[in-house]
Amino acid sequence: MEKLRQFDIALPAYLPEEDTPEKYFKKVEAAIKNFPRWRVRRFITLGRLQFSKLVMYKDLDPLNWPTGSKLGGHSIIQTLLIGKKD
Repeated sequence: MEKLRQFDIALPAYLPEEDTPEKYFKKVEAAIKNFPRWRVRRFITLGRLQFSKLVMYKDLDPLNWPTGSKLGGHSIIQTLLIGKKD
């Protein structure tokens, strides 16, 4: 989902009470219709992927911080950047 947001694509919600896998695939196909070379394929591949760095960028975006928060305003960040006053 995070990677698709870079292309301004939001995956549709999966509604278990309404959707079968095939119905959901049709919704996804509609979401990617502006990308003619993209397609939904019906097979599975298992793998171990590292997404921790991708999600970390969300934490660094000031738009995701609580109102009025600043990076240097947190005591832990201040300690990391300028040291501890003892």
